[in-house]
Amino acid sequence: MSISQFSSNADEAVSNKMTPDQKVVLGSTTLGFTLDHMDATFLSFALAPMIAELHISGAQGGIIAAMSNWGALIGSVLFGILADRIGRVRVLSYTIILVTFATVILAFLDNAHTIYASRFLLGMGTGGEYGVS
Repeated sequence: MSISQFSSNADEAVSNKMTPDQKVVLGSTTLGFTLDHMDATFLSFALAPMIAELHISGAQGGIIAAMSNWGALIGSVLFGILADRIGRVRVLSYTIILVTFATVILAFLDNAHTIYASRFLLGMGTGGEYGVS
């Protein structure tokens, strides 16, 4: 393939319009990715006040921050395997429900150990979304 043929094919690919369905998929994917990462961003601002309010050590605060990553590691593998068995759409729905549940209950928790569990579940759901999508 010559360079001119390659650039011609690239121009054709770029010039094609997105269908309405593709726009919906792009928009919902962008929104989901943004919301997933807002959680990590908000935690970086909220962690110092959480440490003071809950009277926990800096190490415990670090564990709170790390639990999402550990959950994502395990969730991406487990939900990826599950998606291969029962279907990606169904498992993606489960992961979204898990993320929603973990995020909502996180607002009502008042000790480090339950926050660890909630952050871990949140990470599992987020990691599962990445492994499935």
